[in-house]
Amino acid sequence: MELGRKESFDTAVSLTENVPEVQTSAFEYAVTKEFWTDLKPHEQHTEKDYEVFLSQIQNCRLPLEITNTLKAWDIDIPEDWQQTIDQASLDVDGTPDVSAMMRLLPGVGLRLFEIYEETLELKKQVKQNTFVFNSDNNAGPFGACETRLLPAPNKKPDANPMLVMPGCLTGAISLENTAVAVAQSGYDVVSCDTSAPKWLSPHGSRKYHKNNDTKDWSTPRTAVNTAYTKSVEYAMKTYEEGLNMPADQKYNLLGYSTSAAAVLQAALLNPEKVDKILLLAPIGTTNTNETFVGNVLKILINAAKHSYQNVKLGEKTQNAREYFTGYIDRQKIRGWSEVPRIIGNAALTDLTEAIYQVVVEKGIPVGVILGDEDELFPVKDSVPMLETVDEKLGDATADTPFEVVELDGGYTHNHIGRDPDRTALVLEGALTALGRTTKYDKTLAGTP
Repeated sequence: MELGRKESFDTAVSLTENVPEVQTSAFEYAVTKEFWTDLKPHEQHTEKDYEVFLSQIQNCRLPLEITNTLKAWDIDIPEDWQQTIDQASLDVDGTPDVSAMMRLLPGVGLRLFEIYEETLELKKQVKQNTFVFNSDNNAGPFGACETRLLPAPNKKPDANPMLVMPGCLTGAISLENTAVAVAQSGYDVVSCDTSAPKWLSPHGSRKYHKNNDTKDWSTPRTAVNTAYTKSVEYAMKTYEEGLNMPADQKYNLLGYSTSAAAVLQAALLNPEKVDKILLLAPIGTTNTNETFVGNVLKILINAAKHSYQNVKLGEKTQNAREYFTGYIDRQKIRGWSEVPRIIGNAALTDLTEAIYQVVVEKGIPVGVILGDEDELFPVKDSVPMLETVDEKLGDATADTPFEVVELDGGYTHNHIGRDPDRTALVLEGALTALGRTTKYDKTLAGTP
């Protein structure tokens, strides 16, 4: 299965059919002066400043970056402009009407519409590029595993692909918009639905571990951790075969929620294939109670708060609706028997030893990203446990960094699906800065 990068992303609809014609006179000095005086109250800015602004707009890859650029120039964004930008982000129903922008800022309107068309094309691609391992759920130690491949339309030079491992009950079907946003930020993406965990079957995890024992298994050998770890290998195979990449290809691993343990374990088993690791809202950092039962009860209480939070937030955006629709669709296929296994796995899992081994023994940088309003795995519980990891690492982080960052602005456990543009920018900032520890916090602090 080999996919061509360029051929897969030719824009199906001509921009000229959808966007008003732009005359070159729109960029003349008179309009430039109008731009600065009407939108930015500093008349000292020149036509050259406007050219710099337009250049920055052309470098934007996500609608959120356009918003950020406008704000950086102290431009007040009218309500109809913000709605248009949100529609291009698929955050609001409807098709973006760029006519208002085109009248005053032709370059902004044109670029926004280009991004919107690219987003729609990528959404088609991520659905089409789907591959299934173990389609016969009854054979072998693992259930079926669906992976989705999405090459970046404008790949960053020398950027390793982002391997996205989903959280509890989500999967690739819930994170399509997130995969698109990450691809637009310049990284090839391979996302995974994870193998269904088997524990009591004749071919389950117990037999797998017995036949494939290794000293590098530092996370609990639960059915969930085992199946999800194996899924990382399936996802790597999808990328290598789908784009005809070498077997020694390196990856950036993103472990979201339940999959945090899996990507750490996969890195210990295959360190030569891992560049950097990002853990977003991870399990295994809030088990502060001394007993298993105590941690289960804590997770159940937090899950109730998390559910109430989702109801309170509502499904206000296209992204949120697609995220939760995918969540339900996945469970119709997989069934809900996975839930108690995941709860038990979360209560057992402790990431501290795995993080230590990955950083110290394998030399792989690790970044942990926490949401300030994550009710499922609260920051107040995660940070103390992660501080113990930092203390144990000691001077090791001088060579291989371990960083923890808290996202503010109401980032919840599900904002990976609710706000994929912001998530993509955060992940990009983390990958870019991870390894330069003095700049890491500052880089992410600049992301709204």
